[in-house]
Amino acid sequence: MIFAIPGIVGAAAGSALGKILNGKELWFIFAILMLIVAGVMVRNAGRQGSEPSSGSDTPHSRPSPVKQAEEEAAGFLVGALSGFLGLAGAF
Repeated sequence: MIFAIPGIVGAAAGSALGKILNGKELWFIFAILMLIVAGVMVRNAGRQGSEPSSGSDTPHSRPSPVKQAEEEAAGFLVGALSGFLGLAGAF
């Protein structure tokens, strides 16, 4: 819920902003985004595994206010990008 509700709000906002641009401009922005994602993936390809968990984020624990704010912001950003670029059913 921490990620989903801001994502829904972000998708609505992004969709409204996406109507301002034409299709070619949206495809160009999407292409730039994919190049950025590819660069991040290539840069992180050599890393082994992930950082060990401290065990404090169990399924029944509440995240700290800072962690919750980060998750809400990430949810809004993902929703906004999806709504803006029209990615919901594109693939």
